[in-house]
Amino acid sequence: VVAEARSRRDGAPAEVLGTFNPRAKQGGLTLNVERADYWVSKGAQPSDTVKSLIKKARKTAVAA
Repeated sequence: VVAEARSRRDGAPAEVLGTFNPRAKQGGLTLNVERADYWVSKGAQPSDTVKSLIKKARKTAVAA
């Protein structure tokens, strides 16, 4: 999700970009990479984990 820095921890997200299920063997990651790139271009700062998920989503999109 994309969340405002000033919002509460349990507050409503600005946008849901996808889902991740670490237990799924295949297809556990769905991510809208275009929207993630949009938010990063607007100044969003993804965590290290999210950076790796974006990288993984790009790799699977190229393979598909």
